[in-house]
Amino acid sequence: MYVSGQIPYVNGAIPDHANDGVNDIQDQSKIVMENLRAVLAEAGYDFDDAVRATVYMSDISLYGGFNEVYGTYWGETDMPPSRAAVAVKELPGGKPGAPVLVEVSMVAYKSE
Repeated sequence: MYVSGQIPYVNGAIPDHANDGVNDIQDQSKIVMENLRAVLAEAGYDFDDAVRATVYMSDISLYGGFNEVYGTYWGETDMPPSRAAVAVKELPGGKPGAPVLVEVSMVAYKSE
């Protein structure tokens, strides 16, 4: 299953708490991961089925903050999917004063 890039939108916008200048990358990353979880679950998958993730960030210096959140979605003995991180100038969906800092797409696989 190919999951399109998810951005930190809740009800069509970035919540204020994810754009208040305090831990924005962590807050946006959690929203993105929960959006991914919901899309996967709707199709009968979960994060254990993920085999590939592509992470787009507006600045590569945000990678550490993203990683703090990303790592919490797999247990110590679980194997997270292979991953690529790419810095881009800006991400779609941002608005003046409310930039999208992170977007994640994912590929999941289940043997039948």
